[in-house]
Amino acid sequence: MYVCGGFNGSLRVRTVDVYDPVKDVWCTVQPMEARRSTLGAAVLDGMLYAVGGFDGSTGLCPFLRFSSIQEFFRTTFLTDLKVYAFN
Repeated sequence: MYVCGGFNGSLRVRTVDVYDPVKDVWCTVQPMEARRSTLGAAVLDGMLYAVGGFDGSTGLCPFLRFSSIQEFFRTTFLTDLKVYAFN
């Protein structure tokens, strides 16, 4: 389970925490590049995607892709993606 970003009552945050259910512990991993709250997040093919959000002054369009293997975020724009349609 991942917890990404959010709002601590005064600032948007860029933290990313991961829960390990086997060890019953939370670990902090590399933070996102930008502070963001009200974002969407999902895991697909072993990659965590943080999408959109608000940095306190503007809405954010790019999304971030996090590799738990390499432990880093990379900013990605929609033009970098292959789009798949499912029927």
